[in-house]
Amino acid sequence: MAVCELPRQGRLWTWTEQTFAPRAPFVEPPTGFEPFCLGYVDLGEVIVEARLDATAAELTTGMDMRLVGSTWLGPDGQELAGYAFAPVGEDA
Repeated sequence: MAVCELPRQGRLWTWTEQTFAPRAPFVEPPTGFEPFCLGYVDLGEVIVEARLDATAAELTTGMDMRLVGSTWLGPDGQELAGYAFAPVGEDA
């Protein structure tokens, strides 16, 4: 393994909306499962799978995406932090 610096922007290669709770070991947060979008973002030399910070209505294959901070609720109700990709232009 080696460190590889990746660009923070890319193009949405394809995507889907997760409309049902995943199987175990996924544990629903106390507020219940909420659908979310995920997809593949083409960063040039590599395509990465990532959560998408957008609704299905806001996504179009081929659109420009940028890396953003993201939060969600864990199974104990605690807010967790990570990363996602969002359409370029939103809160830029």
